[in-house]
Formats: sequence, structure tokens, C-alpha cells
Amino acid sequence: MFRKLLAGSLLGIAIAACTPSQDVQVSGDSAVGQDSVQGQTIAITETDTRAVSNADLSARLTELGYRVVPATANPDLIARFNLDVGEPRTVTIEREIPEYETVQEVVIVNGQQQVFLDERFLGYRVERFDETVYPAVAELNVQSADGSGAERVRRAETEGTCGEPERLAGPMLDALFQNQPGRSVRVELPDC
Repeated sequence: MFRKLLAGSLLGIAIAACTPSQDVQVSGDSAVGQDSVQGQTIAITETDTRAVSNADLSARLTELGYRVVPATANPDLIARFNLDVGEPRTVTIEREIPEYETVQEVVIVNGQQQVFLDERFLGYRVERFDETVYPAVAELNVQSADGSGAERVRRAETEGTCGEPERLAGPMLDALFQNQPGRSVRVELPDC
């Protein structure tokens, strides 16, 4: 039973370790998600639909308390979402890899030969490799429909190995809505 639990735990850890993730820094106006927005009408315009559907953005805005309406319904506010993935660049990554050796020890116990294996830590070796990374910026802009008042902006920035807008958009949208500006979060991404 213990071995099954241990094997299941190790498998779960291995799967989690294989899920690529990267840090996302969120900045901007926290008023986008404050209580003062309750019931305000908002229309979605100029959304980067190759990356995020209007339905996804609409659901997030509704969760914050906005009432999403068509642009033709004279909304109080207008929301725009944009995702920009920049040109790739190559960076050199260094990782320390622990090294061990297995030592076999043969001992005679009560006239019988017993073999013991002992794993000893030797130290770390440094591996270097090149990796292509892509800078990505997602912005949510909320502004009064009549153009008066300040524009409220939330911005999420990251740089990682995924450069596909379709795969980055959902996690970047999550980062924009999950966090108060000024904080960094770790976002899980699918393989790119």
C-alpha cells in the first residue's frame, strides 16, 4: 500500500514538474476591479480575438461586477484587450545539476554475504544551454465611453519560451484578473 501511495505521489510531482510555467508581472490601475464598478455597463471593443474571445473577457468583467452590454447600448465604459508577443531572442540558461555516485558495499553477516548500496552526493555540475524566449505584454484598458475621465490600464508582462498568442492569452488574462497590480505571479502555460 505504501509503495502505491509513494508511486502515485511521485507521478503527481513528475507531472507537475513538467508543466511549463513562467512569471508574469502585473501592473497598473487596481480600480479595474474595485467595488465601485458594481453595475456599471461596459462594452468590449478592439479585442485581440485571435488570442482571447470576447466571451472570455466578458465572463471576467462580469465576475468583477460589470454588466457587459453591446457597444450600441450606450455603455458607461469601454474595455479593450490587447496581447503583443515580441520578437524572440536567445538567452543562455545555467542550471546546477546534482551528481551522485552509488557505492556498493559487500558485508558478511552471519556467514552470508549481504550487498548494500549507498548513494553519495558528489556536488553540482553546471550545464549551459541556449533557449529562445519571447517577451509578451497583455493590456486591459477600461475608459469612459464618452472619453471623459482617465483611462484605467492593467498590464501583464512576461518573457518565456512560449511565443504563441493563442496559448499565452488565457494565462495572461488570468494574471490580469487574479492579482492586484504590482505583484508577480507564476502562470502555467501549455507546451508551445
